[in-house]
Amino acid sequence: MCNNLFYIVILCLFSKVQAQDISVSQRMSLPSETICSTLHNGFQYFIKKNNLPKDKLEIRFCLKVGAFQEEKDEEGVAHFIEHLAFDGSKKYPNNQAIAYWESLGAKFGYHINAYTTDDRTIYTLSIPSDNQGENLSKSLKILADWLRNLNFSQKDIDKQKRIIIQEIASYQIPEDMHHIKRGTNPKAQQLPIATEKKVLQLNKRIVKRFYDKWYHPQNVGLVVVGDIDLEKTEQAIKQIFGHFSVKGMKSPELRTLSYDEKNKYQSEKHTKENVKLSVIFPQEYQNVDSFSELLAEKQREFAIMLVRERLQKLGCFIGVTSYWYLQKTRLLEFYLESNEAKNHLSKAIAIIEGIKQKGITEQEVQTLLPEFIQKIKPIQEKTNEIWAKDFVEMFLFDEQILFSEGDYQILVENLKKITINQWNETIKRYFSFTEPMLVHYQFNTEKHPEISYQDVENVFRESKSAPNFALPKASEIPQTSPDSIKTSLSYPLSFSPKVIHKENYFPVIGVLQIQLTNGITLYLKPTEGEKRIQMSVIGRGGYSLLPPNRFKEMEDIISHISMGGTKTIDVQKFNSLLYQENISYIPTQEIFWHGILCAAPSEKSALLANLMVEKLWHPELLYEDFKMLKDEELTALKSIKKHTKNPITEMDFRKEEIVGNGIKNYRRPKTENNIKAMNLDSLYSFYKENYLVPDKMAIFVTGNFQLDTIKQHFAAAFANVPTNLKKIKQEILPDFVEDIPFEQTEEFFEGNKKNRLFFNAIYYGSYQNSLRNQLLLKLMKELVGNRLFQELRERQGFIYSPYVTLRLRANPSPAFFLIVDGETDTQYSFQVKDAISKIIRSLQNKAVQESELQSLKKSFLLTKKEVLAPDKAMQWLEYLQESYKNGLSLNELDAYEQILTEITPEDILQAFKRLVNEQNFIYLKAF
Repeated sequence: MCNNLFYIVILCLFSKVQAQDISVSQRMSLPSETICSTLHNGFQYFIKKNNLPKDKLEIRFCLKVGAFQEEKDEEGVAHFIEHLAFDGSKKYPNNQAIAYWESLGAKFGYHINAYTTDDRTIYTLSIPSDNQGENLSKSLKILADWLRNLNFSQKDIDKQKRIIIQEIASYQIPEDMHHIKRGTNPKAQQLPIATEKKVLQLNKRIVKRFYDKWYHPQNVGLVVVGDIDLEKTEQAIKQIFGHFSVKGMKSPELRTLSYDEKNKYQSEKHTKENVKLSVIFPQEYQNVDSFSELLAEKQREFAIMLVRERLQKLGCFIGVTSYWYLQKTRLLEFYLESNEAKNHLSKAIAIIEGIKQKGITEQEVQTLLPEFIQKIKPIQEKTNEIWAKDFVEMFLFDEQILFSEGDYQILVENLKKITINQWNETIKRYFSFTEPMLVHYQFNTEKHPEISYQDVENVFRESKSAPNFALPKASEIPQTSPDSIKTSLSYPLSFSPKVIHKENYFPVIGVLQIQLTNGITLYLKPTEGEKRIQMSVIGRGGYSLLPPNRFKEMEDIISHISMGGTKTIDVQKFNSLLYQENISYIPTQEIFWHGILCAAPSEKSALLANLMVEKLWHPELLYEDFKMLKDEELTALKSIKKHTKNPITEMDFRKEEIVGNGIKNYRRPKTENNIKAMNLDSLYSFYKENYLVPDKMAIFVTGNFQLDTIKQHFAAAFANVPTNLKKIKQEILPDFVEDIPFEQTEEFFEGNKKNRLFFNAIYYGSYQNSLRNQLLLKLMKELVGNRLFQELRERQGFIYSPYVTLRLRANPSPAFFLIVDGETDTQYSFQVKDAISKIIRSLQNKAVQESELQSLKKSFLLTKKEVLAPDKAMQWLEYLQESYKNGLSLNELDAYEQILTEITPEDILQAFKRLVNEQNFIYLKAF
């Protein structure tokens, strides 16, 4: 469940509503080409025709059944049945369902998955669609058999016990599930995964009793979104699920969590620099089941936005958020990370109390309301996956969602009619700070005192008695057009074709490549969806350029150079400009690369291009801030104490060193001499000479934009960058990147984690860089993963989820690292290592079946279509820049499908023989 639950709504009406006053009973319309209905037996279904991406189906099989339905002797059974479903049913036994979906190109654990929470069990499918609808029809028949005829063989029950016990052993409780948030309800305190003891107590009688009680149509919702025929899909649903009779129990209504006086405070120790403090007020969540409740919900949201903005403008940087949590409970949370936690909280409460007494101003409302109205505007073009998520939440919470432009206009008109007095009454009501108040505190015992619950109560009492009535200055309230700040960037973008050396368009992937005369290369990829630009600048050279004898002195070069604004825009105005123009900016530095990642509204493309040129080539140097940082580091150096090393962290560091992403020099502590030697002018000189080399730089731009406009803006802006005549320094690799030992080695990292083994089994080697060879390696990775899953999880039950990853390193020469990692009981250490070795040898001795290879190829294409959908601007950006870093040409990316199709089982066999050598093997183990 996401924090956007407030926008949820339900209704099966198709009429478009004109702007008018909202009535209590008024309902909202569904999106176009959507059917939402309920069969006579209570089975609900939601069908939507959508083509983002094309030829793709998203299916969600949802049950209002979870841990809250479990009796005392049934803890963990809802999650247990979720696991059993994939083992098989009467008509589709022995994992036949998984085999069928994988034959379509879906991958278990990714396209085929499920999860169980306190109030739901959701089975998820992402599969290709077909013209005849056979993929959908058979999938529905499988799900129908799961609802009626699951197998409960003792063999499957014993297998799943082994698997789930391993899952429990590796499970980490999410931070937002700490016990004070979950209240005193016994069922809220227990996790759906349960405990090893409870799982071992489950038997066939208990499991089947729960299944027979709850797995019935009145508790089920089906969501189908994708490239489908609406009428045929509805007909199939009625035919397959319509004859189910009503049996068992109907899932009870959701209830508000309860809290008591004894369970309101939780403190945790950590090793971080700052304390983390959260103050939480549980509130009842009201279902958005009518238009009037939607309006009330938006009033609450805007009230939070008004308060948050006032706090920020008065220099109080404390987080304020409201979100659905569990059942019918929402949480209003204040959170901060600071060593002055009590002072910041005190200031925030005093400001809020001042607002409650004297109110927010008309100017603040008028300034922020247009932004809020734009923020809540419903998106009309969504991916199949997002539509499916919307409908799942509609089913689970019996609510409505704002879908149509007409309904949005009604909401907007009613928001505009709300008076300043009504806004202030909403703030008073919502920030009443009624009991219970929950406090969660994380601190470093060596640096911070503990803050008690009484301390927080005192802060609230004292701050409320001394309200802060200060108002932000008019200039501090965001203006819609910061022309004064933009003046220094207003030089004309006069585009001339002469700045372009050459350009090529790649039609399959839809990318325009432009090489400028100064050596910079632009990669422009228009996408659909939000009118926003995603941009990255990548420059050759990162940590690898730093001299080893000066590494600790220079390691923070990018962050130090990036601290300020530009030579013409000081840092305060620069940050203000980013905020007011909705521009994000993040400097980056890696082993072999550096750059920036940024984003802006599409209509700000000229401003973004000019701003980034200024920021990169003409940065403001903050000498006083730099000196202050040095002084802080010197002070901190004296108080550093040795901490017990975490063996898992140490192993992860070692793995990164081996694959070439870890830096041996980086892990050495800074010395006093290193810090004193830091000089901002010296860093800037090195930065200019070695990092700003145009012919080693690439600009990637994706998003919903006009190609010609972006071409002219970015070509004109970056053509102003001077050519750097100095050759880039050769990377200092031998002393910098870990040399790979060309022999079998084992390394141990001992700690105090009892009876659990964490491991990384790494096969490594070199290869000739090309897309074909990279695809070969990726197919090999999948084959190893499939066999490990079957052996270590399904057959032996040693590991809940063995992971196989492939890491490619293009520099200093192409190298690959095939990594198997996971965790298990220490008693299985030898069996795991032996199983990995046997699987590798089997793949070197016998070619894979053509059918298995074809399934993997379909999976690759399905995943690529899903990840690189027409509206996935950020994913396209990452894909293009990673391909660039790995040395792949756009010609190869354009021919991806053809290259993949031509790979044969014999190619795979020879690749395993040629590339994977058991002598080139490193086994890392942490206990």
